[in-house]
Parts: sequence; C-alpha cells; structure tokens
Amino acid sequence: MSVRTITDTGHRITVQVLQKTDVLGATYWQGRAMFRIADGRARGDVVTTARHASPEAAETAALALARASGWALPQDAEAGGVPRA
Repeated sequence: MSVRTITDTGHRITVQVLQKTDVLGATYWQGRAMFRIADGRARGDVVTTARHASPEAAETAALALARASGWALPQDAEAGGVPRA
C-alpha cells in the first residue's frame, strides 16, 4: 500500500493505492482518496471499483472520482457552498 498527500489549489487530499490479488491469482490495484469538502466541515471518501493495471492508473482514477465528488472545486459562498458550473 502506498499513501500520498497532495495539495492542489490549496486543497489537501490523501490518496491510497492498494495492490490486490483475486482468487485466480491476477494482480490489480485499487485507489482510494480522502478529502475535506464544504469548507472543511465534511469529509469525502471515494474508492475506485475498477481493477486498474497499474498503481498510477488507480491513483489517477481516485483523483478523478474525488474531483467529481467535489474536491478542489471553486466554491460560491453566496450559493451556500454549491460548486459553480
């Protein structure tokens, strides 16, 4: 397992990459990301469901899921923290 903390535009995220082996002996990687949202009042946690062929692919997929879930998106304070389109 590898763990890395990344900062992008002032927003921190911790990314874990786990190496797994299925019952047939095939090795694959899974990514997980933990981050704060809602001006730090809530925690986001995403896990990839696909079997990734490399640790880099798993990390990239976890970061993409985190962005889609609200990590490091610009916030509009007047809209109650709703991400801008």
